[in-house]
Amino acid sequence: MNDEYIESKLESKDFDFENENLASFDFSGRDLRCANFKNANLFNANFEGCDLRRAIFKDAWVTGSNFKNAILLGVDFTECNIEDAIV
Repeated sequence: MNDEYIESKLESKDFDFENENLASFDFSGRDLRCANFKNANLFNANFEGCDLRRAIFKDAWVTGSNFKNAILLGVDFTECNIEDAIV
């Protein structure tokens, strides 16, 4: 997945990233409320300072991802691999 495609989805407020490969993408500081990251590869992604209220990470791979200072109210991390994630 290329960065231009991801940026265009973010700009259009299309936060459906189900089954996408977003490894190492920098989402820092973004408003991603209600985003769908089901079964996505988010290995080493950066969510620092993001608003992730009610986002869905079910079955996602967030190993090594950074959630420092992110708003995580109501986030669904069901069956999510969060090994080495920074919270």
